[in-house]
Amino acid sequence: MLMATARHGGGGGWGGGPASPAADGDCDGDEAFARALQREEEQARLMALAGVVPGGDGGEGGDDGADPDADATAGMSYEQLTALGDAVGAVGRGASDAARAGVSVAAYGGREGDPCIVCQHDLLPGAPAATLPCGHAYHGPCIDGWLARSKACPLCGVEVE
Repeated sequence: MLMATARHGGGGGWGGGPASPAADGDCDGDEAFARALQREEEQARLMALAGVVPGGDGGEGGDDGADPDADATAGMSYEQLTALGDAVGAVGRGASDAARAGVSVAAYGGREGDPCIVCQHDLLPGAPAATLPCGHAYHGPCIDGWLARSKACPLCGVEVE
């Protein structure tokens, strides 16, 4: 997508020959050219992060029912995905407050030594434990923090809402 084209002068620089005084006077032009390339590369990178297709009309065609977000992020590195997340902002994927409030809390009636999958500490029989609709039990604060970030049970993946 880069619009600028590389210039190779007859003198020094990229050609490998000795630099001539005329080539030294062209350093300002080369620097401006390099900066223009950097701006174009940065713009192309940001457009790719935003999922904008250069030259696309953004309209018709190509709608095969697939998730457009999956295509936009396919093949992106961790750094690119992190930059995209910083640019777009956080997207809440946790359970609603109503769903979190609806989790039942009762005395844990399971075996001694069963761990809370979130914190890996044991659930103690008779101690308060939060039980999700799927039947898995956790420490109340542990599962509340988990459900603030995810709608699904950390053990089986069943959604709370």
